Amino acid sequence: MSASWLNGKIPAFFFGRIRHTAVVHGMILMLVGFFAYANTFDAQFNFDDVPAILGNPTVRSAESVTDPLAIRGNRAVGNFSFALNYKIAAELTGDGFSVRGYHYFNLAVHLANALLVYLLVILTIRRSTSGESSEWRGRGIAFLAALLFVSHPLQTQAVTYIVQRFTSLATTFYLLSLVCYIFARSQRGDSTGGHRLKAAVFWALSIVLAALAMGTKEIAITLPFTIILYEFLFFRGSIVKRLLAAGAFLLTLIIVPLSIIGASGGHFMDRIAALTKVQTAMPRLDYLFTQFKVVATYLRLLFFPAGQNLEYDFPVSHSFFEGE
Repeated sequence: MSASWLNGKIPAFFFGRIRHTAVVHGMILMLVGFFAYANTFDAQFNFDDVPAILGNPTVRSAESVTDPLAIRGNRAVGNFSFALNYKIAAELTGDGFSVRGYHYFNLAVHLANALLVYLLVILTIRRSTSGESSEWRGRGIAFLAALLFVSHPLQTQAVTYIVQRFTSLATTFYLLSLVCYIFARSQRGDSTGGHRLKAAVFWALSIVLAALAMGTKEIAITLPFTIILYEFLFFRGSIVKRLLAAGAFLLTLIIVPLSIIGASGGHFMDRIAALTKVQTAMPRLDYLFTQFKVVATYLRLLFFPAGQNLEYDFPVSHSFFEGE
């Protein structure tokens, strides 16, 4: 048995199976995510769930499902998902607010996000490296990143706190939009008509998904800037064409302020004040000083997720150094 034979067969044995690793990785991610949250399906509505879901007439309205465009105001896409949950639960159990269906949906969104993280990391590594060995390592890195995402304890609130679907569903559309943009830009490298058509379709789909993300939660307003940054970090070409491809997403920034105006009923500044004060009567400056400690705790939990609880009850800070 010659060394040259081994050099040819061993890489073929391993790298010929690269296409199958995605299926295995996906199954592991699904199983880990499911068993991590399998004991949470009976958790009841809490805190903001009450006004945002139980007390939201849009959720109980049959029109919200049959005519989604009739849903007005900000977070219309997220409200549509709750209305759909309500209708399905009402038909299956007779109780539109049976919590299991809402939890199943939240978990499905979380698992989808883990798969999108996996895909995004693979696509990004492909933009930076090439070759079968790089592809193999890239899938390993992508799997570890997605596994961390799906199982990290800091994700608990986004999955089990039902109303936090606004955040996780916005993340789904956010990641989908970015992935479609990468597909579109990758297709543009080929000059054939079929590839140009695919690029146009993926680019248009990315725009639509960006709009859906912003219609789910306002945090998605950062997406156009993320796409522009990704374009200039991982793609090449004419500056003008790159700016046109990525810069067009800046037009979607109008969606968030328009949705807030729609939800305000003509009282735009009152709505802005309500959103920025986050249902608290404390002065904004005190809220800002207190948030510094909240962010510090969040960052600590990101790296060392121990000591989590439902409500931390931070004391109000009146200066930056108070409580240090």
